[in-house]
Amino acid sequence: MSYAVYLAESLGGGNSDHHALLAEPITQSAPNTATTQSTAIPPPPTRFLYQVKGSIAQGMEYEFREARDEDSYLGKTLLGTVDTDDFNCIDRVCSSLPPPKKQFNGPKRLYPREKLYKCQAWTRDVLGKLEAEGILRCPHGFPWQDIHEGRRTETWSI
Repeated sequence: MSYAVYLAESLGGGNSDHHALLAEPITQSAPNTATTQSTAIPPPPTRFLYQVKGSIAQGMEYEFREARDEDSYLGKTLLGTVDTDDFNCIDRVCSSLPPPKKQFNGPKRLYPREKLYKCQAWTRDVLGKLEAEGILRCPHGFPWQDIHEGRRTETWSI
C-alpha cells in the first residue's frame, strides 16, 4: 500500500489561503466473492494532516495529526505518492524544518529586511526536501513548484 499526498488549501487569515499536506492511503478494491463478502462496513482509512498552525503575528508551530471529518478544504491537489515504508519520513522531514517564526509586534515588522515566511513557503520547503530525499514520487513532474508560484496546474490521478 502507498499513500497519496495532496496539497490541501483552506481559508487562511489575511489575504492568502492556508496550505497543508494531506496523506491518504491508496486502497485496492478486492473482488467481491463469497469468501470475502462481509455485512460489516469497514472503517474508513486513516488520513493524516501535516501543517504549521498559528500566525506570523504570534509565531507558528508544526502539527501532525489524524485528519478529521470536520476539516474542510477549498481544494486539494494531488502531488504524488509515498510508499508505506517511507511514510514516517514525511513527519521526520516536516519536523526538521523550523515553522514560521513570529514576524510582527503589533503592526510593526520585526525583521523588515527578511521576506515574510508563511505556511505556503514552509509547505513548499517541505515538498522540496521530500523530493530531494526521494520520498515523494510524482509521475508527472512536481506540480507543487507551479502551485507555489501561483500558476495552477491541471489535476491528475494516480
